[in-house]
Amino acid sequence: MLLLDHNISYKLTRDKDLQNIFPGLQHIYLLNLHDEEDEIIWEYAKDHALTIVSKDNDFQHLFSIHGFPPAVIKLNIGNCTNEHLKSVLLKHADAIRAAHQNNRLVIIEE
Repeated sequence: MLLLDHNISYKLTRDKDLQNIFPGLQHIYLLNLHDEEDEIIWEYAKDHALTIVSKDNDFQHLFSIHGFPPAVIKLNIGNCTNEHLKSVLLKHADAIRAAHQNNRLVIIEE
């Protein structure tokens, strides 16, 4: 369901709470997409019905150009621990799932 960008730790994909809430949680590193251009990652997410989660503006920009799918979750939270990032994702799980289902851009600020 979610595809985490390079600026988010791949270790979050191992978290059981996140996997329960977001089944099929993926990371670009684990899919060998970490050296690919953003357009390639965009197309991969689109082809596999994944929502991109990122802390940078690149995918928000692509969303404004291409529209949907895929949905994009832009996290405006700066540098933080994995535990804090996990808590943000869990706290906003309903909004993230709704964005995924409705192919929307959601900006989460913490």
